[in-house]
Amino acid sequence: MHAKKSPLGIERLLGEITKHQLGLVTTRQAARKGVGQDALLERVEGRLLERCHPGVYRHLLSVKSFEQQCLAACLAVNRSVLTGRAAALVHGLPMVTRPQSPEIVLPRGFTYRGSGIAVRQTRHPFESEPWITGRITTVGATLMVLAGDLDSRALARCIDHALVNRLISVPRLLADVEARPSARFAGRTTLIAELEARGNGRVLHRSLNERRVAGWLRRLGVDGAQPNFMVTTPLGDIEVDFAWPGDRVALEVSPFHTHGSEEKQRRDAFRRRALTTISWRTVEATDADIAEFNSFVPIAQSIIALLAA
Repeated sequence: MHAKKSPLGIERLLGEITKHQLGLVTTRQAARKGVGQDALLERVEGRLLERCHPGVYRHLLSVKSFEQQCLAACLAVNRSVLTGRAAALVHGLPMVTRPQSPEIVLPRGFTYRGSGIAVRQTRHPFESEPWITGRITTVGATLMVLAGDLDSRALARCIDHALVNRLISVPRLLADVEARPSARFAGRTTLIAELEARGNGRVLHRSLNERRVAGWLRRLGVDGAQPNFMVTTPLGDIEVDFAWPGDRVALEVSPFHTHGSEEKQRRDAFRRRALTTISWRTVEATDADIAEFNSFVPIAQSIIALLAA
């Protein structure tokens, strides 16, 4: 007969689970630690836990996030894989709006009838990979799903982001798309065209932005910019979009450096800290700043002021 666990002991056992999965615990995981359903319900009543989905609880001291919602969905539904816009946001892909509910894909014949989770079904499972204690479609498979959800411009930006960050291989993804059974999935033709245009690994959207910004800098008399310049810092090498190395000034164009996901924000903050350690000053241009020449003028003026300082 098992000895009755103290409240402190139960909290410690639950903490061992929640610390590894964004503050979440399932009834099955708790039972394996010897913590029964009654103990979980007591903590719901005591406002230590809250129920996310049947069998999935969130510790109320944990940080709420979209990633936590997504993982809760994966834990709630057997054989589920995070996919679609939810997976795209977790992967840090740009130009993707947050869905109302986490999206999962299930094999044909499996379903989930609860609320708060959007379910897709397929006869042909998409490639997936481990994510925390759930699974997520790979970046390539996520792009296949997104092809039917995004307009061509947004899809192209996602592809270029994946190429810049070496998250996909164009030849492999093309082969996967063409080999997919009954491959008339929505957006397939557009996806193939965008991939074929990048068959040599060229990042089309970045190249277009760089040419446009470089032309505007010349037009405004801001000379000496070096594109895609590698800066060596104590925290590692950082590639900036445009650099004036002698003055330690950098211009970062937002489509590839500020995408809104928590992971991307952390990466941006790390890059800024790394550049600051060697006294570099950075000007960031958002999508709105590079929409047209007139909107870029204040950015150029900021750069001119830093170069003159």
